[in-house]
Amino acid sequence: MSVRKESFAKYRIQFVGKEGAVLYEALDSPATYELRGTEGYVRARVLDSNGRIAWCQPVMVAAQ
Repeated sequence: MSVRKESFAKYRIQFVGKEGAVLYEALDSPATYELRGTEGYVRARVLDSNGRIAWCQPVMVAAQ
């Protein structure tokens, strides 16, 4: 699966953890997030300026 960047849209990439908390947000691609070990899980969510949303399945994070 791939997401194609469209020239007429602006994007926000959010890394989301437990209880929907936004852990980090980026406006540039590629975006990265370094795991801390306390998140429980992390998923990426991409929002575009046209109201569309894409996300990935969560990555489970074991407590350190």
